[in-house]
Amino acid sequence: MLRETLTATLADYEAKHPVTEWRYGDVRVWPAIRNGLALSLHQRSDAPAAGTAGAGRLAGALRRRRQRLSRWLARQRNPRGPDASVDALFLSNTNRGERFGDGLVNTVVDPWVEEVHRTGQRAAVWDLGDLRRGLDRSHVSVQHAIDEALRGVYRAAPSPAPDWFRELSAFAHDALDVDLGWDEIERELASIEALARLFGDWLEDARPRVAVLDCWYAREGMALALAAHRLGIPSVDLQHGIQGRAHPAYAGWSPGALERYALMPDAFWVWGPWDGDSLVRSNPGAIPPERVRVVGHRWLHAWAEAETSTHRSVLRQLRRGLAGAHAICVTLQKGVPFRETLIPLAKQAPSEWRWRVRLHRSMQDDPRELERELRSAVGPNVDVVAATRLPLHAVLAVSAWHMTGFSTCALEALAFGVPTLLTHESGEHAYREFIEAGAMAPWPGLEAGLERLATSSPEQAAICQEQGARVFATPVSGGPWSSEGADLR
Repeated sequence: MLRETLTATLADYEAKHPVTEWRYGDVRVWPAIRNGLALSLHQRSDAPAAGTAGAGRLAGALRRRRQRLSRWLARQRNPRGPDASVDALFLSNTNRGERFGDGLVNTVVDPWVEEVHRTGQRAAVWDLGDLRRGLDRSHVSVQHAIDEALRGVYRAAPSPAPDWFRELSAFAHDALDVDLGWDEIERELASIEALARLFGDWLEDARPRVAVLDCWYAREGMALALAAHRLGIPSVDLQHGIQGRAHPAYAGWSPGALERYALMPDAFWVWGPWDGDSLVRSNPGAIPPERVRVVGHRWLHAWAEAETSTHRSVLRQLRRGLAGAHAICVTLQKGVPFRETLIPLAKQAPSEWRWRVRLHRSMQDDPRELERELRSAVGPNVDVVAATRLPLHAVLAVSAWHMTGFSTCALEALAFGVPTLLTHESGEHAYREFIEAGAMAPWPGLEAGLERLATSSPEQAAICQEQGARVFATPVSGGPWSSEGADLR
């Protein structure tokens, strides 16, 4: 099911059924159920490619072993969880880390942490996921404590299903082809409640002026929003990727949603006016304009302006390595097919073209295996390992074209004057106005696609940058966590 169809289906059901009365304990739970349904359909689409199942199982086993070691190390370093008081608290994931200079940067939250510190205030990042070396001292790994808090939930016997579950189960089966069991729904709702209690204890100590979620619709994000709500602490969703009218977490909510659901954030901080306008238009009466603030994309801005000597050095090295070759940046997405477009294109393209193929951080593919596969199919000018390791915006900055299904990277490419070829029909829906402006193009077939990728001009780059200015505002300074910015209710 296409994302836009899923979003419309969920919104229609929400509008016609008494979902606001669905509770678990004292919590209205529709956002958790709606987000869970969307996630289950997304995960279903992430099936391994033919012939890779064995490699996927091995990679998964190795990954789980690394996770156990990582969380054991985190537990030794911080056995009780975070305990410092802060002005701004961020909840994020270590998989957002990108190598930069001698360290690791969380590209979503770290630039804002730096701004908090610049204004003389205190910030902390509660990190989900595996412990990673190189992050600065603002980061505290909390995954081990989360795992411990959830053990009791997983062992608990299910309670009787509420009356509303039968109606929900019928909808999921008939409209979405999803079979739901009450035990899995209750486990998810109980997990959110358990984490909300855990986070609430920590928030009592931290007492931040604002809690910033870099993905509100994840289990942990909803739990922190709930905990913050109970303590009267404003929570906000900091944009991390594509939103828009096709995204089930950012479109189609019924009027009064932010006031009604404690699992949702109080406000949204977005990259620019395009996303801000879309949020309001896609949720009439649910997300009013005063709950949306344009704050910019600090990490992208730093690369677009080549702000530091490290930025400039990386860009010089990449350009030197290309030696003037025509470079295509290909950003892959979890669950979105790519071989049927990428391999024929690369086979027929001029041999001197360079293909930089980046895995999404949520994909479990081994970059080395994929690189060997693609080089065997199309030749040596395909790079996966280095392209995935290098900073995304640096790779985009030295590319002539960008190719993806419908990734957020299509928007980010605009800031560097780089057009995008969209290979999935959801891209046509999500980015229609950028296609009409000439900054992106839908998949036209193999021959026409090659012609598209072969052409680039200063005029098209200027069109892309003009459109990019709509998407990415100049980052705000001083911090939206100030007393004025944090008054969000």
